[in-house]
Amino acid sequence: MKRILWATATVGLSSIMVVALGAVRYKFIALEVGAPGVGLLGILTSAANFGVILFSLGMNTSGVQATAAAAADGAKFPRVKSALLIASSWFGGFGGLVFVLLGLTLGGVLLPAYADPATMVALGAALTAMVISGAQIALLNGLGRVKSLAVCNTFGALVGTVVTIGALQISGQAGVIAALAAAPIATLACSSWFVFRQPKTTFRPTRSQWWPELRGLVTLGGVVMFGLLLTSGTQLAIRVWLEQDQGVTAAGHFQAAWTITTMYLGFVLTSLAVEYYPRISAQIDDLRSLNKSVDDQVRIALLLGGPVLLWMIVFSPVVLHILYAEDFQAATEILRWQLFGDIFKIVGWAVAFLLLARKARGAFFIGEFSFNVGYLALGIPIASQGGLTGLGVAYVGAYAFYVCVVLILAYRETGFALRRASWILTLALLVAGAVTMWGMDADTTVGLIVGIAVTAIVSAGALATLFRLRAKERQAEKKESLLV
Repeated sequence: MKRILWATATVGLSSIMVVALGAVRYKFIALEVGAPGVGLLGILTSAANFGVILFSLGMNTSGVQATAAAAADGAKFPRVKSALLIASSWFGGFGGLVFVLLGLTLGGVLLPAYADPATMVALGAALTAMVISGAQIALLNGLGRVKSLAVCNTFGALVGTVVTIGALQISGQAGVIAALAAAPIATLACSSWFVFRQPKTTFRPTRSQWWPELRGLVTLGGVVMFGLLLTSGTQLAIRVWLEQDQGVTAAGHFQAAWTITTMYLGFVLTSLAVEYYPRISAQIDDLRSLNKSVDDQVRIALLLGGPVLLWMIVFSPVVLHILYAEDFQAATEILRWQLFGDIFKIVGWAVAFLLLARKARGAFFIGEFSFNVGYLALGIPIASQGGLTGLGVAYVGAYAFYVCVVLILAYRETGFALRRASWILTLALLVAGAVTMWGMDADTTVGLIVGIAVTAIVSAGALATLFRLRAKERQAEKKESLLV
């Protein structure tokens, strides 16, 4: 538990710094090039991220599992490392070239101002850097180099911000180019420095030796890639339907709520995954330890994330006002429902990593498919009757269904089942969330007091439980040291 909390704090602090530096960067961009420049940068960044999903083939996820599983094997690890680093260089270089050529031929037709050849080259360079650095970061993650990951993310954001601000003093075009490519290239430089500082292996695997490892990486990574594309497609379908059925304003409110939900939970889950995924990937042959680790992670993730979800339900209008504007208050209800649904998401997230660690490709894809189909099947009919809030209700229903599906799949894979303490904690948070939602919906002083009181009690209980678990862990460590 000590390492879990340390890793969460380290990566979480790094993530906060990345977001803060990104806000500064975008502020300067907005002041210098205005809405057209920001719009262009958003299009190019989205294109680069889509390209990374395609050309990394999910190796930034499968690479963590493969590295962690092979770290103690002196013969297998060099093969995995070679496959990961060499293939990412090939795929990243090819992807960057493809995007440059597409940008040079179609960019002038599809993109607004500043979309000149230099910008297209920057797009290709950014994509290449992100694919290669993603594989290198997966290698560091699999080896448990948490501090190195935090340094790489922070260094990339810091250099990207400084270079962008400097480039904006030259011209708006130079600023857009720097904002697009500086941070990915800086991150690549930092991750390369950490990777190539690793002790040299005793031999260099030949192509015939590392090629089978690459097939394994791509097979598992491909499932992750299709899952990400499926989620992107679902989100696009919802946004298109919402804009056509209820107007662009409703689509904007949906985007605001979705961004806040993703941003908050991304901090918690990404920070936890840095330590969690490599750990369970090294336990795949010891099912008893694996199942215990997953159950422990469910509890710790709920204890860390649950109270903040409840506080955000209480202060949703304030959060929307600070991050957006007064006229975004219409997104309050959908945001609260999504935050409530994230209680289910935390449980499903922890269990889904068990499927990834075990390379249960079909089971993992079925889990992702179940959420997306459930969200579409529930979202459009309910939202047609209940408006934007209906999508929030559908979000809760889809994630509840997703949890049921992944729990069944995990039980079939390893015999995993949530222990009684985890069930009680999950149900307690759901009840607390429902009471808090009721208090906020009542829109009265009594309702506000009830919501705040419930959230405060849950927060105090979660903190006390974390302290108690840590105290038990210290006692166990002392007993082990005395036995030694």
